[in-house]
Amino acid sequence: MNTFPLAPLIRPFGPPSPQGEGMNGAYINKSDKYEFEKEKPMLFDTHAHLDDRAFEADRETLITGLPEKGVGLVMNPGCSLESSRNAVALAQKYPHVYAAVGSHPDVADEVNETVLEEYRKLCKLPKVMAIGEIGID
Repeated sequence: MNTFPLAPLIRPFGPPSPQGEGMNGAYINKSDKYEFEKEKPMLFDTHAHLDDRAFEADRETLITGLPEKGVGLVMNPGCSLESSRNAVALAQKYPHVYAAVGSHPDVADEVNETVLEEYRKLCKLPKVMAIGEIGID
C-alpha cells in the first residue's frame, strides 16, 4: 500500500498562532513549523497534464523551472493508458512531479480488464498518488 509522502510538506492554512501552531491548532508534521511572514508559500499544481503535446518544445525547461517559480509539487494526471504511462515516466524523472493514472470518459471504450490490470500495476509505483483523470469533475 502506498503511503502519502507529500503529507509532511502540507502546511496549515493561515499564519501561526503566538504558540507557533496553525489556525487549526495542529501541524501535520510538528518539525515543519514556519514563520508565515518569512517563508514564501509553496504552490502545488494538482492538475498539470505535463505530457500534453503543447509542451513538446519546452517541457524540460518548464518542468525543471517550476520550483524556482514557487511550484514545489505537481500532480500530473493521465487521461488514457498511454498518457498515464507518460505521467508516471515524468514523475520518475522529476522529484517534484507525481502521477495520477486513469482513463477519461472520452476514451472509456479503451478500458478493459487488461487496461485495468495495467493501472493496478502502475498504482503500486511509489510516485503514483491518485486515480485520475476519470471525469468525475
